[in-house]
Amino acid sequence: MNDWLRLLGVGMLCAGIGRIPAPLVLAQDVATTQNDRQRITLTIYGNDLGLVREIRRVRLPRGIARVRVHDVASTLDPATISVMARDSRAAFAVLEQAYAYDVLKPDRLLERSVGKELTLVRRLMVNGAEQLVPVKALLLAYRDGQAVWKIGDEIVIQPAIAEIRFPSIPEGLMVQPALLWTVRNEAGSERELEVSYLARGFSWEAHYAMMVDDAERMADLSVWATVTNQSGIAFRNAELRLMAGEIQRVGPSRPREVELYALARKEPVQAPDVQPQDVFEYHLYAFDRPVTLEQNETKQLALVAARNVSLRKEYVVTGQGYYYRQPVEPGQPIREPVRVTLSFKNTQEHGLGLPLPAGTVRIYKRDPQAGPQLLGEDRLPHTPREEWVRVNVGRAFDLVVERRQTAFQRIGRDVYESEYELLVRNRKSEDITLTVIEPVGGDWEVVHSTFPWERSGAFAIRFTVPVARGAEAKLVYRVRVRS
Repeated sequence: MNDWLRLLGVGMLCAGIGRIPAPLVLAQDVATTQNDRQRITLTIYGNDLGLVREIRRVRLPRGIARVRVHDVASTLDPATISVMARDSRAAFAVLEQAYAYDVLKPDRLLERSVGKELTLVRRLMVNGAEQLVPVKALLLAYRDGQAVWKIGDEIVIQPAIAEIRFPSIPEGLMVQPALLWTVRNEAGSERELEVSYLARGFSWEAHYAMMVDDAERMADLSVWATVTNQSGIAFRNAELRLMAGEIQRVGPSRPREVELYALARKEPVQAPDVQPQDVFEYHLYAFDRPVTLEQNETKQLALVAARNVSLRKEYVVTGQGYYYRQPVEPGQPIREPVRVTLSFKNTQEHGLGLPLPAGTVRIYKRDPQAGPQLLGEDRLPHTPREEWVRVNVGRAFDLVVERRQTAFQRIGRDVYESEYELLVRNRKSEDITLTVIEPVGGDWEVVHSTFPWERSGAFAIRFTVPVARGAEAKLVYRVRVRS
């Protein structure tokens, strides 16, 4: 049959019917490691995902070759691997691709050695003393951490052994995961291959440190990116990019949080060398210097720094929606907590004007005696330019607000009237203005109030109550609600 095909091909060429190209022969195997990397780019998302892109210079023979690609992430998704030749001198194609991740572990070593003769170093008592004696043993079975051995004419389950010696690593078991390619290369020369893939084990989160000045009107703001690499390999001298935004993914994410206390020093805030870039509906933070991420390493990288950010301080009391449809704590006042918030606008005028990624904000104030003290912390959502940022710091210690329901009646079908008295005592050494937010459901109206109010939403009333230092103020208002 082969002779017939060969004669047929010769006949076709002689007849001018067509031309049969010379076949590419199977060449030798080729291995490439991280030493062949010319460039590596790492984009990390905030939900256990990273995009790895690297360029390797590999000497490939002409023909069909098998390429073993070492030093790739052990958490890579094989379905996302892409490879291409960066030059167009000759055709290059990947014909077959596999991901070998059956790595060398004690359990896998024993599982792959079933049916083979190994050397057991047994602990034996000889003349009252323990001796280590190597013996040959056949591994009959291994499952669930238990091995069955044949030693001589005996079947032994749990022999007293000090170690197990293997003659070699079983075929198919690898020290590190690797990509296995079968490629067709029509140019026998050194070629630049671009490889990219998605991998798990990467995460990053922004951590903000806000140092408030003595007057609590300005702050220095420093933003650090906490980056974690648990992908299985190190990335050295990588071009690092951090993506901020909510990308659509299939499957759960595993956010992780790392404690960071930045700006707790006296050094001035330095602007980092990071350039935000717009990518689709997201923002990309690109570092202009190489970054090394070791395996199982968490590293903090300076992201944004701003000085003299203008602050707005506010004291807020928020009521409850059920206050207006039933009697509430008859005869007993309700002690309402007073939240303290700090707000700033993300503009150049206020020292910022950059897209701010979501993260944890920690607020500090410098104590002349003890140094910086933590005032509180909050979560910051993704904040674009020209938007306000409001941070909940904690609860005011020296402001006391007591709520008392002074009247409640049902004046018609599904119509209720409630009257409340809020007594505010200011024990601080400065004047303050208290904001009272009252969530009210249904169709409502304020019948009367001793302080100005406004409709801050479809179902919310906002009162503004100024209170002098060391003084008291009383807010009395009546609300009619129709369900």
